[in-house]
Amino acid sequence: MAAAEQSEASLHTHSFLFGCVLTGDRKVSFLGGGDDLREQLTLRTVSLGLGARDELHVLEVLGETRQGSVARVPVATLRPSLLTSVYLGGLELTPPVTFWLTAGTGPLYISGQHLVALKEREAEAAKALVEREAAAAKASAERLAAAKAPVEREAAASKAAAKREAAHREAAAKTMAEREATALASAERLAAALASANSSAERAAAKAAAEREAAGQPQAAQTQGGLKMKPETVGLPPSQTNDGAGSTSKKGKPSENLNVKQMKEKLLEFSLEGVRIPNTFNAFRKFAWRRFRASRQIGLYLWVFVLSEGLIDLRHELFVTIERMKKRLVRLSLEPGRIPRAKEMFLKFALSTFSASGWIPLHLWEFVQSEKLFDPPATRER
Repeated sequence: MAAAEQSEASLHTHSFLFGCVLTGDRKVSFLGGGDDLREQLTLRTVSLGLGARDELHVLEVLGETRQGSVARVPVATLRPSLLTSVYLGGLELTPPVTFWLTAGTGPLYISGQHLVALKEREAEAAKALVEREAAAAKASAERLAAAKAPVEREAAASKAAAKREAAHREAAAKTMAEREATALASAERLAAALASANSSAERAAAKAAAEREAAGQPQAAQTQGGLKMKPETVGLPPSQTNDGAGSTSKKGKPSENLNVKQMKEKLLEFSLEGVRIPNTFNAFRKFAWRRFRASRQIGLYLWVFVLSEGLIDLRHELFVTIERMKKRLVRLSLEPGRIPRAKEMFLKFALSTFSASGWIPLHLWEFVQSEKLFDPPATRER
């Protein structure tokens, strides 16, 4: 008696959900887990499903009696118009059991509880198995997440770098457009001021001529700097008038005595012949003086002309500057450790060394990588 009670105390009961559906003449058998287990099936409810016909549905259970014979017992009778479900109150059966819908076409749903009594060792083994399976699933999920993390970080870093590069390029393009717009607006204002000054000079000369004609005096020759000038050369320096003395050399020496219209034609010829026209006002003013002996006012007028006609490319100076930066990087690569290997450090290095901003540091970084300037000079590919 004491041994039986100890054996019963060492058993652990586990409860599982049971359910099945019967349609037509289908039979469902519940055989259980084997002779080594103590099992019990407890039926709770029997109910008709959606679509069941308005007819009698009879559920029978086939099982063994205590004497070992097979008993066939009806346990529920349902009809959709009268009774759609019934509570069996915990009908306890011992496997094997077979459920059979002897009348009606269903569907008929059976729900209940499957109780299994395990010994303590078996219960611990089953629990350990469940824990091992859970731990293995967790470890697999962690390995998968760890494998995905570098790829996701790399993709995020690439996306962020591409976004920064696009922003740099866009900012550089916007800055260039703003500079060109500012230069064009300044040129337009200067052209308007020069046209207004020329118009005022012409009106003053016409008024003086009219006054002299009304006074009955012969028209005096207009002078500039004490020299007699022709009307169409007023405002030009003596070297640019037909009465001045100018040289005829082409290379670095003043051209023939030219008026403003002829200077414009010469500038157009220079652009067609490939002669480089300076792209800053101070350099262009010196260029105009060397070529045409043009005064500051005429040089300003010619500067507005070359800007409006597009005879100079402001991007040429930027190209020359970038080429100079590349040559300096090649020289610095001869000294080990002068060029940073990390991208972020190189961008800061380019900013501090060349005062480069916008997309230019990224362009220099691509140049350093393509030329392999990190490697010693002796190991580079020729």
